[in-house]
Amino acid sequence: MPGPQHAKHFWVVKLESNVKPYLDRLSKMKSDRYTYESTWQQVSDLMLPKRDFTVERTPGQRRTQKLYDSTALHATEQLAGGLHGMLTPPAGKWAYIRLKGGEDRSARLWLDNATDFLFDIFSSPESSFATAAFEFYLDIVAFGNAAMAVTYKDGRIMFNTEQLRSCYTMENENGKNDIIYLCRSYRPVEMIRRFGEKNVHEKVVKAYRDNVAITFEVVQAIEPRDEHYGRGASKDKKPYKSCFVDATNKHLMLEEGFDDFPFMFARWSKRAGEAYGYGPGVAAYSEANQLNTMVEIMTRAAAKNTDPPLLSPAEGMILPLRLDPGSINFYNPDLGEPKFWQNGFQPNYFDALIEQKRALIQKMFYVDWMNLPQVDRMTTVEVNQRTQDSLRQLSPILSRLASEFLSPLINRTMFLAIDNGLLPRPPRSAQGRELAIEYTSPIAIAQRAVQANTVLQGLSIGAQLAQFDQSVPMLVDANAIFKDQLRNTYAWPEKYLRADEEVEAMKEQQQQQAAMAQQAQVAESYGKTAKNVAGAMSESGMI
Repeated sequence: MPGPQHAKHFWVVKLESNVKPYLDRLSKMKSDRYTYESTWQQVSDLMLPKRDFTVERTPGQRRTQKLYDSTALHATEQLAGGLHGMLTPPAGKWAYIRLKGGEDRSARLWLDNATDFLFDIFSSPESSFATAAFEFYLDIVAFGNAAMAVTYKDGRIMFNTEQLRSCYTMENENGKNDIIYLCRSYRPVEMIRRFGEKNVHEKVVKAYRDNVAITFEVVQAIEPRDEHYGRGASKDKKPYKSCFVDATNKHLMLEEGFDDFPFMFARWSKRAGEAYGYGPGVAAYSEANQLNTMVEIMTRAAAKNTDPPLLSPAEGMILPLRLDPGSINFYNPDLGEPKFWQNGFQPNYFDALIEQKRALIQKMFYVDWMNLPQVDRMTTVEVNQRTQDSLRQLSPILSRLASEFLSPLINRTMFLAIDNGLLPRPPRSAQGRELAIEYTSPIAIAQRAVQANTVLQGLSIGAQLAQFDQSVPMLVDANAIFKDQLRNTYAWPEKYLRADEEVEAMKEQQQQQAAMAQQAQVAESYGKTAKNVAGAMSESGMI
């Protein structure tokens, strides 16, 4: 008996020493984020009440008791919905995959098939991408930060937006968030199902067997390994490690690995040297708080005017007073008459200032850029032009989302599909090549439409000059312009376009048909000429 007990004690001590670096790093990250959380909670109260950071609430508890004006809340949802529709529309393809430096036709066809497969996953209800993406946009609009996990489980790729409250992150020297710690509460039964009874702490097993209603804090630490064997290595040698630590009992339960960083942690904008960002919600908090206070004051004042306090003599009244319609109250007229208190406050005193604040908040959430101005009559050309102008104004702000969310999302999803056999291996000409992602969302096309308009303007000038010099059109390769615009501006898939060899064969066939038609026409002309000559000679008696 003493031997096994000693061995068990030694193992626990060893595990505790292994988890100490993780718990120390988590403590440091929590300390660094303390001031952010108080700001995020204030923003949450006014703009996204379903999120909590420093407040503990019971499920189903009301979260809008302090909310008197919902302008900022609606603006948050409107901007999040606009981003969802403009960047990752659920009903269409919003990106195409290419190879940097170009590709041959076989690689192009494989990339087109891979693109179709990826967007089948993104649009599939089982993957939950549309739901996770909207929650992601809500977080990044309100708080300036959002985290989405892309994982492979039970034969399918899944997407999940993690609660920002549970995510702690750190930047590397390149400004990328490649360390993330997730803090979750697990019940004993959940821990045993997830990690197995032999891997959890003895206190968890005891709580499970005694059916104790208790939770344990579990930390999932994901960070790069200092030494690894690259993609495809065993779990303990992959580029990123994932350790599950029972923080309550200081016990390491499981260590896994990832070939890629499984999280997309994006920021709206940020200051240099800070791991967390700032969003429109943080920027608009002061205005939203002032607006909420003004509407609260007006609401209370209007309530007092509608149902004002009653001033009554200290004596001479028969209590309790009845204030219902048609009620009768008895009093002694010699001791004074009860009357309502009139404060003279006008409820519409703040109307102009309130509307000004509401308009400013909507501006800070870019609502005016996403919505067309209210004009009675506009032509189709004007509507399209105004839409493209608005989207182009918004595009520089969203460049960070492309680099920290969309590009890692596509790369992670595609490599998960290849590694797990959902996609065939790429052809030899595409292996080892770096991907280039071309976005075809409405906002991306609007941004590239500037180049298309420039080409059209150049062609218009050429058409005018051709009236004076007919050699001007010879300078323009119309086929090259057309293919470039379709592929690079509007991101048409390769299968929509015929191969160059097929086009050349069609041209040769057309030339042959034209030559044959010309020969037939010449033969017909010769026949008619011979017939006319023969007729003339017959009439003249020469034949």
